[in-house]
Amino acid sequence: WKKMPKIRKKTSNRKSLKQKYKIIKKVKEHGRRMRKEGKKAKALGITPKKLSKTLAIPNLYPYKEQLLDEMERRKQTEQRKKELEKMKKKKGIATGEQVVPGGAGLHGYVQEIQAKVLEYEQVMKDKEGNEEEGFLPKQKVMTKRQYKKMLEEVIQNSDVILEVLDARDPMSCRCHELETEVTGKSKKLILVMNKIDLISQSNAEKWQKYLKREFGTVLFKGNRQSGGHLSSISLHSKTVKEDQNRYGSILNSSKSVGAEELLGILKNYCRSGNIKTSITVGVIGFPNVGKSTLINSLKKQKVAGVGDTPGFTKSIQEIHLDKNIRLLDCPGVVFSKDQSDSLILRNVVKVEDIDDPYRAVDAILNKVNPTQLIELYEIPQFSNVQEFLASIAKRRGKLLKGGVPDY
Repeated sequence: WKKMPKIRKKTSNRKSLKQKYKIIKKVKEHGRRMRKEGKKAKALGITPKKLSKTLAIPNLYPYKEQLLDEMERRKQTEQRKKELEKMKKKKGIATGEQVVPGGAGLHGYVQEIQAKVLEYEQVMKDKEGNEEEGFLPKQKVMTKRQYKKMLEEVIQNSDVILEVLDARDPMSCRCHELETEVTGKSKKLILVMNKIDLISQSNAEKWQKYLKREFGTVLFKGNRQSGGHLSSISLHSKTVKEDQNRYGSILNSSKSVGAEELLGILKNYCRSGNIKTSITVGVIGFPNVGKSTLINSLKKQKVAGVGDTPGFTKSIQEIHLDKNIRLLDCPGVVFSKDQSDSLILRNVVKVEDIDDPYRAVDAILNKVNPTQLIELYEIPQFSNVQEFLASIAKRRGKLLKGGVPDY
C-alpha cells in the first residue's frame, strides 16, 4: 500500500488567480448592466436620483453629538428660509405686486438700479479726474490708489528718503509737493542724480551745484555687470575730475559710480554721537529712473529685479544693506500734472498703454532736428508725422497688400 501524500495546511490568505479573475469578470458585467439600464431610462426620460452624500463623523470624535445638533439646526433654519420665500411670493401674487428675483418687490428693485447708476457715475468721474491729472486712460483708478498708498507707507516708515532723478531731465523728475511732505515730517532727503553717463561732465557738475542749494545731491551711475559681485568706482577725487579721459573711461565702464559716497552719507546718519543706530532708507522716484539698479549697486549684488519697461517693480521690496541700514524699494509713482506726451517721452508709461502713438511721435519731431532723423533712419525729406512713419515703414519693409506702408 502506498501512503497518501500529506496535504499541506493553507497558511496564506491570498486568493487564487481563478477567484481574482472571477471577481473582475463580475464587476465588468455589473458595470455593463448598469450602463444598459441607464441608457434605457434616458430613452424613457427618467433621470436616476443621485444619492446625497452624508457626512460620516467618527464615533471616537469627542464632540460628535454637538456637531450633529448644529447641523440639524442649520438644516431647519434653511428650510424655514425657503418656506418664508415661498410665502412672500404667494403674498406678492395675491396683492398683485410684481415679484422680482431676490425676493424684493418692484420698489426695492428700482432703488437697487438707481444705486448702481450712481456708483457707475462716481467711477466715471474718478476716471476723468485721473486723466486731468496726467494719468493715461488705461491706468486703473485702483492701481493708482494702491501705488500712492505704498509710497505713503514707505515715507512713513523711513528715516532717510532717496529721491532718484534722471540726469537727462532732473527737474521734470522732481515732485515739490512730495519733497515738502517729506521735510515736513522731519525726514532727511537726498537727491540722487542717476544715469550721469548719459550727459556731459560739465552738465552733471552744474546740475549738482544747482540742486545742492536745496538738498544734498549725489552723482550716480548704476552697475551694468551681470551676476556675481558688483563693484564700484569713486568719481570725486581731484585727479579723476581733472583728467577728462579718465573721467570718460570710468563712466563708460560697467562698474557703478557714486555708490561708496552715498553709502558713506547713509552711515553718517546712523551715528548719533558715539552710538550707532539703525535707520530705514526709502527709495522713491518716477518709474524707470533706476531705483532698483541703485539698490543693487549699493548692496553690490542683484537683490532687486530690474527691467527697461516702466513699472517693473510692483510692490515694496525690503533689502538689508548691513545690520544698521535697511532699504525700502518703492514702485515708481507718477504725480505730475504735465501732458501725457512728456510722460511717454520720459519712458514713464508703458508703450502698450499708449492710446495715440502719433502724438508721441509728433512730440519727438518737434524736439529733434529733422536732418538728424533723416541721417539716422536713412529716409528722404518729410513734412509731417504720416510721411515720417511711411518712410520708415518702406525702409524696413513693413508693407501691407498692394505696397501700402503699415504704420
